[in-house]
Amino acid sequence: MQVSRHLMATAIVLASGCSELEKPAPFEFPATITFDRQPLGKATSWTRGHIAGAVFVAPGEQLPNAFTQVGAIVSSEHLTSTALQKWMRDQSIRAGEPLFHESGNENESCKVGGDPHRIFVAIGFCKTGDQRAACVEVDETLDSQTFTSCMGGGRYGCFEDVCSAQWRNWESSMELLADGVLKMPKP
Repeated sequence: MQVSRHLMATAIVLASGCSELEKPAPFEFPATITFDRQPLGKATSWTRGHIAGAVFVAPGEQLPNAFTQVGAIVSSEHLTSTALQKWMRDQSIRAGEPLFHESGNENESCKVGGDPHRIFVAIGFCKTGDQRAACVEVDETLDSQTFTSCMGGGRYGCFEDVCSAQWRNWESSMELLADGVLKMPKP
């Protein structure tokens, strides 16, 4: 599994802004998680103040080219799912990630983007917890045939169809992971 480059770009932007004087993150992500009944290992993690994030991939896969990446961010600086999702979008924009499609609402998002080396579709789900919020994102490589068809086919809603298919595949697993992240103990 693979989390999109926009989540990785956000992590890089955030990590570059960290300082030793900042307070510790809300908690440390575990070395492994189970997502959709599959074990995933932590490929990278970061902290910035009271915000922490991690990206998990399948055994044998590595960033940035893992087919599927699962990312999670938790924040006690952004107390609602809407606030955290807005902050994440702002970070993605600052990172300059190329996007071909973006849609969603206050708790959900879908993006199609990337570069010639890797085109992705990423769906995100955010949830408000007790004095913190969490967002989970599943990013998968989008096959070139689907991407070319959507870009050149002129069919309105093609990328939305791709997003809908991803939601059908991952919605319940994302909600379970977001619940789990919100239940993780603070230090």
